[in-house]
This record gives sequence, structure tokens and C-alpha cells, in this order.
Amino acid sequence: MPLAKAEAVWEAMERGAWSRDLFDAALAACEHVMPGDARENCHRTSTHDPWGSPTAFVLEHADGLRTAHIQLEGHIEDFGLALRRRDGAIHANRWEAGGPEDFYGHFAALDAKIQEMFLTGLAPAPIERTLLTTMTIATCMQALAKSGQRIGTPHLQISYRCE
Repeated sequence: MPLAKAEAVWEAMERGAWSRDLFDAALAACEHVMPGDARENCHRTSTHDPWGSPTAFVLEHADGLRTAHIQLEGHIEDFGLALRRRDGAIHANRWEAGGPEDFYGHFAALDAKIQEMFLTGLAPAPIERTLLTTMTIATCMQALAKSGQRIGTPHLQISYRCE
């Protein structure tokens, strides 16, 4: 799991650490984009981005899938997503995070799932999924302290079935 911060993000993109066409498609799907150059806009400070922007996490999955999470605080306020299907088609979409007055509004869906679990006594997703997402986030946080270093994740070699 490599991580890049600041200027290293743009250098990693130029090296092909992630797909530039998917990056552009995800950005194009966003509605709340600051005018101007992303490189300049990301230099602005924010209380929502304590580690600095831009920041990029590149995850290389055991099955060969590569994913990248790129934080562009100061340039976009949405969550943009782009993916390439096996047939080569690119699909992009966005999800609005909420804005300055409701930045953590996206946790409402998580809260609803927690309430559902309390009421029904049933986990809304396999526990392995929760374990994988929690350990992935923990590894990303470790990567912040080891910028640019590859971090192995043998502890994420967990499989599960969705039902």
C-alpha cells in the first residue's frame, strides 16, 4: 500500500501509479469543484484534512485489482468514483459529502445500520467485511507516518461470501 503526499501525488500520477483517465472521469463526475488548477487548489488549508492535501493511497489487491483513493481537499467537496469494466467501459459517479455545515453527514447511513443491528440483533454485513475495512483504514493511517513506503498487508488476506 504505497502512499503519496503533496507534490509526490502528482509525480505518482505521472508515473502511472493510477489510471489518469479514471482520475479525470471521477473528477468530471463531481459537481462541487473549485475553479482553477487542482494542484494550486489543494495547497489551501482545511480543518477537514489534518494530514495535508493532496494525499493518495494506492491499494494493490491480491487478485490483481488496483484501487486508488486520492484526497483533493481544497479542490473538490464530493466523493468521485470511476471504474473500468472488463470490457473497457468507464463508469463514473459522485456522492456529495455534505459540505462545510454537514461534512460528516455521510455517517448517517452508518448510524442507520448500527441502529438496525441493535433492533434486529443481526449484523447488516458479514463481520469479515467490517474487519477488512477497519484494518484497511488502520493500514492507511500507518502509511501516513511512512509516506512513500510500501506497506505489506498479509493480515488482509481474508475472504468471505456476501449473502
